[in-house]
Amino acid sequence: SVDLLLSHISLLEVEDEDISVRDELKPLVATAKQWCAILCDTPSRLSQVWSRAIGAVASLVAEKSKNHASLLLLEVSGLLEEHNGSSSFHAIMSVALTLCARAFSEAHNLSGSMSHISQDATNLTTLNSMKCIVQASQLLRENILLHSPSCLLSPSLSLNNVTELVCEISIRSDVGIGEQLERYIGMLQSSGRKYRQQVFSSCNKSGLLADKRLPPTPNLHPTWYIGDGLLLQPLEALFLSMSYYKMILDIESTSKPTDMGSNDAMMEKSEIMHSLESRGAHATSLRVLMHSTGLIMFPHSENILKQNNCVLAERSLGGTESGLTSGVIDGLMSVSFLLHLPKEMAFKIYQAALPSAIGKRDYSRILTLASIGAHCGVGSFSSGERFPWSKQRRFIDQCEHLSHNATWWSILSEHRVSFDQSIFSQSAVEQNMQGYCEALVWNAAKKLGPRSTLILARRFTKEYGLVKYGPPSTLIEYLLSAPDGRPTDEGSEVQRNRMFDIRHDLVLTEAAVRECLALLPTLNRNVVLRKCVMNIEKDDGCAKDYDRHSMVLQLYRECLNNLSGVMKKSGTRAKAHREETGRIERRMDALIIISSIFEKYRSEMKPEYTKLFEPLPRDPLHPSQDERNFSTLGFDTAENVFD
Repeated sequence: SVDLLLSHISLLEVEDEDISVRDELKPLVATAKQWCAILCDTPSRLSQVWSRAIGAVASLVAEKSKNHASLLLLEVSGLLEEHNGSSSFHAIMSVALTLCARAFSEAHNLSGSMSHISQDATNLTTLNSMKCIVQASQLLRENILLHSPSCLLSPSLSLNNVTELVCEISIRSDVGIGEQLERYIGMLQSSGRKYRQQVFSSCNKSGLLADKRLPPTPNLHPTWYIGDGLLLQPLEALFLSMSYYKMILDIESTSKPTDMGSNDAMMEKSEIMHSLESRGAHATSLRVLMHSTGLIMFPHSENILKQNNCVLAERSLGGTESGLTSGVIDGLMSVSFLLHLPKEMAFKIYQAALPSAIGKRDYSRILTLASIGAHCGVGSFSSGERFPWSKQRRFIDQCEHLSHNATWWSILSEHRVSFDQSIFSQSAVEQNMQGYCEALVWNAAKKLGPRSTLILARRFTKEYGLVKYGPPSTLIEYLLSAPDGRPTDEGSEVQRNRMFDIRHDLVLTEAAVRECLALLPTLNRNVVLRKCVMNIEKDDGCAKDYDRHSMVLQLYRECLNNLSGVMKKSGTRAKAHREETGRIERRMDALIIISSIFEKYRSEMKPEYTKLFEPLPRDPLHPSQDERNFSTLGFDTAENVFD
């Protein structure tokens, strides 16, 4: 007893993570247990006496210690390792009840002395009282199933549930108290885990399982740990939780049959539901409601439950109107809350979440909301029964359509394609959608490459019913255009990113163009290649890029040769075809000449090829009648282009 009293004195000063105190306690507790073994004649008598002694001293420590000293004493004593007999259970329960009684007593004293102490002192005392409940909850949660006799398991679990509920309310405290309490809980859980691992290792003397550890605490959906925020005043949270704690214990401890009227009066008098809801702590209010309804069948629980489900459904859909929330959408919880509300009310809450996401162009959020709505209609319970929204066919179709559009909105936005969201819900807008597809090809090809871009664009045209030849034609126009940066721009941003632009490699570019041409009919090939010739001749940036012009002209010349095989030998079209072929051949001959002559000259010394020829006529069947004189000096003889 002397050694236990010495340990009691040491424990009164223990800090949160004072490992040295644990080492000091071990020899003192071991000496005390040896004396108990000398005084007791049987092992059962030793276990009984030792449990009572430890329980008494730990309860005394729990009444005065500022931290988890009583839990530390129970661990060092080895009492938590005994799984047989009721002695250890009574000691554990005695310490837990002492901690709860101390918290209630301090809360009662605070209510009568608030005007005489400072706010800082009040917050400190409130935090210490909350820590007592946390210690009791930790002690019960970790040991109640292992040590409780079967006849006391039900009330023990009930006590554990109510202490956990009190802890949850306390964590909702503001002014930094909630954060401190969460850190304290994490420290206790970490300490308890280390202790269990040590016990596991010491019990495994054979070493066969020495390399194994206890599994970590499972993590559920991450947003499930985001509760109501820190919304309650610390002293208010303590008063609410402890008054509810006392009320539940009074109800459970009575041996008389449950009086529904008196229980209802007690529930209304506690005001815990009203206080939690008025502060926006609806998730905590829902848990209190479920706990109290299971005990006393609170008559107004249906209305309160509906109100809480409405707020929590709105919150799980990312709403922030009720209380402090993260604004994160929780798909799993939102489906659950929506399905447990009347359909009209659920539809109203769901529809209210959409305008904000659409207005802000938050496409990932729109996609999540659309998926939630669709799942509410097509999902089923674990029993196989369909969700009650399964008959809302129009609503399901709208959600699927919104999900489909949101997917493409996100893709278009990612590739910086400007678009109007309302166009996607209208009919007869093929021209606008075709423009979006063309912009997608031009922007995506710079990041994805030609093959992936073509797959993406063809999927877009298929899903929106556009012309299937549009993507390969647009991709050919992109590939046969001048690259954004010139290879001579050393050190520029474009130069550093050249690896992402295939147009700098003419061999790869030509191969990609031929793959696209294989997807087009002969006439479409002719149209797109002629357009490419005209576009590149208008671009002054590549007027001296002879190789690029030669590649484009060669591809167009091959297309003209293929087209001649399906044309008549005479007629207006045949004549136009011969004239067009002559224009292309003269260009190719000129490129061969100037390329060979100026091959070794610097770029600034080379002539601009585009000034040697008149642009191709808009319509090869009706060429322009205007004649202009050309020479080796170009069509503007006043300017000395090259000699």
